[in-house]
Amino acid sequence: AGAETGSGVARTASDALAAVRRAEPGAALEASFERVLRSLPAWFGRADALQEYVHDTSIHPTFVIGREGTVDGFLTLRRHHPESFEIHCIAVHAERRGSGGGRALVEHAQAVAAAQGGRFLQVKTVDVGAGSAAYELTRGFYRRLDFRRSNRFRPCGTRARRACSW
Repeated sequence: AGAETGSGVARTASDALAAVRRAEPGAALEASFERVLRSLPAWFGRADALQEYVHDTSIHPTFVIGREGTVDGFLTLRRHHPESFEIHCIAVHAERRGSGGGRALVEHAQAVAAAQGGRFLQVKTVDVGAGSAAYELTRGFYRRLDFRRSNRFRPCGTRARRACSW
């Protein structure tokens, strides 16, 4: 695997993958998850949604990446059906983006889902046309990981906001 760099630290993708571990619920980790989300206001600027994502880490399997004792990023995985999983939330601290951590988290989620009989892994994100440069980066990330657009829907009560499954 090729080396990826970010924040002056070189790591191979396999090194990043080796650093992924299952999070054990607890207040200390929740504070770390909140710190990661707050570093990304273009994606997690709504306080109510941010708190919901933090809370959901105690309900659904969550995986972290970072040196032992630190959280550089996390991914929360939801199972909707025996064969269907969703990346409910993924975030890598703004200072660590581009280090391979997001890819490692997604690859780990894919392996976990497959080991549990999962055949489909989806993620929901803001659709093209919403005017968000941040979410264009998000869609590019998922395209590079071979996700494909599969659905478009409008959240209840909102006509202007668009979301899609990739």
